[in-house]
Amino acid sequence: RGRWARGSGAKMGRYDGACYEIVLGESYTPTKPGSVRLKVAKDRNGGVGAIGATAFELRFAPKDFGGTEVKWALAPDSFRPTVLMSKIIDHLKAFGEAGKRDLRELGNHGAVDKALQLLLKEKTVVMEVKGQKHVFSLAPETEE
Repeated sequence: RGRWARGSGAKMGRYDGACYEIVLGESYTPTKPGSVRLKVAKDRNGGVGAIGATAFELRFAPKDFGGTEVKWALAPDSFRPTVLMSKIIDHLKAFGEAGKRDLRELGNHGAVDKALQLLLKEKTVVMEVKGQKHVFSLAPETEE
């Protein structure tokens, strides 16, 4: 069946942004909680994640006195822009240090920011504030 119904491929091709596929996680009943996942079917700008990655989860739970509680949950760090992370490391190896503006030229701004956030969290890259500019460089133990 593919990612979409017949004829909607042209519509998806025209849309500039992200499209999602809804996938059943666990069946919901009035007595048992369940969930559906929103998988990335398309992400033209690269800000959500790779095709097929789970972006969000919608959880349903029965309430004690009737009704249903609905909660949105982000997927647990399913998106890792590894290609951009590698590009950032290579750039910093070549130039020693770089500002965020320079690094954002390597790809989508949101994805570069996410890559920097992960590299900082993993202590692969360090950030130093010089005046009003944030300068990034490789952590001393990473340079090898």
